[in-house]
Amino acid sequence: IGAVTEACIRCDNDRTAVMSNGLLRVTLKAASDSLLIEFSPDSCTHVSAWPELRRSSSELRFESQHDAGDCYTPSLRGPTERLELVSIDIAPEHRGPLRVGAALRWKSRDDSLRLRTLLTLDAGAIALHCTIKGHNNRSDHRLQMVWQTDVDADTVVADAAFGPVQRPALPALPEHSEREMEWPLTTAAMHRWVLQTAAGKSCALFSDGLAEYEACRQRLALTLLRAVGELSKNDLPERPGHAGWPASVPEAQSRGQFAARCALLAAGAEPDRMLSIVRDVADDFLLPLVGESWPDFEACDRPPAPADNESALPGDRPQQHWSHMIKGFRLHGELLEQSAATLSASDRNAVLLRAINLADHETQGFWELPGEGFWEVTRCRLDETTLGPTVVTGNTIPLNCGPREVITFRVKPARGL
Repeated sequence: IGAVTEACIRCDNDRTAVMSNGLLRVTLKAASDSLLIEFSPDSCTHVSAWPELRRSSSELRFESQHDAGDCYTPSLRGPTERLELVSIDIAPEHRGPLRVGAALRWKSRDDSLRLRTLLTLDAGAIALHCTIKGHNNRSDHRLQMVWQTDVDADTVVADAAFGPVQRPALPALPEHSEREMEWPLTTAAMHRWVLQTAAGKSCALFSDGLAEYEACRQRLALTLLRAVGELSKNDLPERPGHAGWPASVPEAQSRGQFAARCALLAAGAEPDRMLSIVRDVADDFLLPLVGESWPDFEACDRPPAPADNESALPGDRPQQHWSHMIKGFRLHGELLEQSAATLSASDRNAVLLRAINLADHETQGFWELPGEGFWEVTRCRLDETTLGPTVVTGNTIPLNCGPREVITFRVKPARGL
């Protein structure tokens, strides 16, 4: 990583901090019960590599509200309490140049909730990562991380198991006299991320495991925990009768330590390009690049002979060409996402490759297969039921995907070719 993309941080006092990495500049300012976050492209000339980065002013806070519901249905009552932001400090474990971090401490008025949030910016990254660690000593409540954005959108796009889906930001709740069944929830489920887009501006919230979000205009919230003590209640105004067996579940109060990870991205691009950016940022956040130590092993292929102007001294170890030995399957296509690359359940010598078209229109791409030999390729369903004949091809499989289409292939090396 060059010096231009090195990450650095400056913290003038316990209420402000500035992080930058040559691409993105993040300014943090503490208010009494929230954190003001300003995203902006860095002044570095290399920012042209990410023209989608934009200036954005937003607010981050944590909210707790009394929840009289059960494990099935929330029943939120009373006012929402915002946790107090106590301080901002430079995280001693992240001072650069590859990663910098700011540590923030929050607490509730009665001190029953305490949080430490670590906001980190990696060199060359365009998203702000957030690690939350806290201690809950409060019962019957819901705790959310709320991101007040600058995107006035009445719909959101949420990642799901088989591609993103568009939903209204907040369902309209009927009047009490018009309700005969259960209230619709104001929250919804997501797989990895939820995206707001309007007027050329976008904000995306990424989550590592937590799957409940709440969205409305200029607001994205992630549920960190719901503390309840009953499996089912029959006196909730949001739902008539029991939803399950009535039983006490004291462990569901979630007392003690808890942790969560999420990431924030502010950008601006046309919808197809934004889906591609969100897909790549999700991979960077959830599957970060890591270093491993491998034992030495001999190259499978003979290394190339030295050029005329090179000399090979006796005892010199030949240079290994790892790219020919560890190359794997690769999906090409800006709007295509790899959903699976796994061993086949029906053929132990085969691999399943699954690709999803993220867009509402047709798109093209191809699978690149390792090696220079031939492959047997069979189109199949998710359960590996064959959909067509097996064909023999080289190291590419062309893809022509319909809107939101999921395409699965079973591939294995061709024998006798």
